[in-house]
Amino acid sequence: MQSVELKFVFRDSEEKELEDLLNNLQSKMGGERKSYYASAGALDLVSYLEIVISFTAVVAVRPLLQKYFEGFFNADGLKKIGEDHREKIIKWFMKLEKDIHTITGVVQYNLNLLNSSFTFNGRERAIVIEIPSKRGIIYIVLNHAAISSSLAKNLPKGVISALRFLNETELPDEFRTFQLYFDKVTGEWPYLFMPSTEAFGRHIDYFCDLRDGKIKRIYSQSEFTHCFYPASADEYKFLVSPFRENDR
Repeated sequence: MQSVELKFVFRDSEEKELEDLLNNLQSKMGGERKSYYASAGALDLVSYLEIVISFTAVVAVRPLLQKYFEGFFNADGLKKIGEDHREKIIKWFMKLEKDIHTITGVVQYNLNLLNSSFTFNGRERAIVIEIPSKRGIIYIVLNHAAISSSLAKNLPKGVISALRFLNETELPDEFRTFQLYFDKVTGEWPYLFMPSTEAFGRHIDYFCDLRDGKIKRIYSQSEFTHCFYPASADEYKFLVSPFRENDR
């Protein structure tokens, strides 16, 4: 592989149950395993398996990508570099899109291998892809209740859109953690949830529509629910749960 390296992160007591899925992922994508005993954090997202991505590139492209991911190339800066350099970056993104497609395809094909331990307090836990950006981690949940073959097929394009937005746009420091989300009507992944540092423990208070690059405010948990209609089965599949008892 030329665009990504993978690390599979999971609770050590559940490695046996994940064995078939991990073997299939590693046979097609490579990667290494990393188990943990217990985890804790500020996110409401409860994961069963985390697929952590780090970027790689052939020698000719590596210096360009390093500058891109360090923020030296914003949208205007990319227009100023040479055509040959732009073409190399575009080709790398095309390879990344194919690799994301392979990852999602293998996971979707093997979801039937997961058993009842996949639940937590009666709700499914998340299978998550974690992708680095200049601004912070992008989280993508692969097993939403509404997931479909068209959503799985369109996910790679959504990942590329989110990655480019975050690396080419200046954002306030209050945005550090992101989640890509879908539109059930169009089958796209156009929404990037952007909870501010103040919102953790309450609700997701900002999102970007990647189709026009506009950032919009969400003022309450009930407004979020009205806009995105999250499934109750997905209670533990959001950075900040939309199913808290009340707005705080």
